[in-house]
Amino acid sequence: MRPDFSYQDMRDGFRRYKILVPLCVILSLVLAFIWLNNVMPQYTGEMILGPTSQSGVAARGIRLPFQQVNEEKFRASPNETSDEETLSDFARVMQLLTSPEIAAELLANRELHVRENLFPAKGVTHRAKKFLWRLAGQQVNESSDATALAALLTHKLHIDTVGRSAMRRVTLRHTDRAFAIALLNELYKATDRHLREQAASRTASETAYLRIALARVTQNDQRKSLTDLLAAQEQINLLLSVDLPFAADQIQQATAPASPDWPPVGVVLFLSLCAGLFIGLSSIYALSVRSWLKKYQSA
Repeated sequence: MRPDFSYQDMRDGFRRYKILVPLCVILSLVLAFIWLNNVMPQYTGEMILGPTSQSGVAARGIRLPFQQVNEEKFRASPNETSDEETLSDFARVMQLLTSPEIAAELLANRELHVRENLFPAKGVTHRAKKFLWRLAGQQVNESSDATALAALLTHKLHIDTVGRSAMRRVTLRHTDRAFAIALLNELYKATDRHLREQAASRTASETAYLRIALARVTQNDQRKSLTDLLAAQEQINLLLSVDLPFAADQIQQATAPASPDWPPVGVVLFLSLCAGLFIGLSSIYALSVRSWLKKYQSA
């Protein structure tokens, strides 16, 4: 009766093939070093945005007039308003960061060089990917317009909540540290400027309409209501001209570490070491079982 594979057989295999473990470890570390030297290091730029504050000593937002919500009326008809129907200016900022409108403004900025830094060069990898997509019956979009840039920003930008607050951490990883910082700062400025222009356009239209309506109305009570509305719009127009954040505060300006943080060298080497040990031990075990089978098959 043939005995089972025992611990002694495993020890004999380790003694016979013990050189495999250091060889696999060295090979794994060499491959890791080769990969690290052929991968472009990247910097992670980050900035922190938050809603504009209208209270407190450090508040930077413009003091736009707002109306108090009538709580009794809201309680009487709770179905008229819901969270899904309420959209703040800060929520618009988060959505517009990766929108084609803002992407078009970035492309128009010649000092930023977005096309050269974000859109990948068409090398061998690009041609191979294009060939595979065509074999699958798909068309490859090679355009570098605002829509393509918006899709690229959606993939590259990461927006995370800071703790349990309303602040958001926006991060972007790129091989050029200066470009990552400049792009994040310009994203914030372009988005805030876009919303400010929309608010100014809306307020100008309302002001023009109120002036026309005020010229037609003759009753004193209606004229007083229109005058109050017009005064509020004029106040908004005045405040919109102030050079302060409109929809979002840049609580922390874009910054990036002085040294590249990707790929993580320590993590890569540790995983390579573990992989080398695993491959070496698995190889010894497989060879030991193979020798044991040959030994008892020939007996």
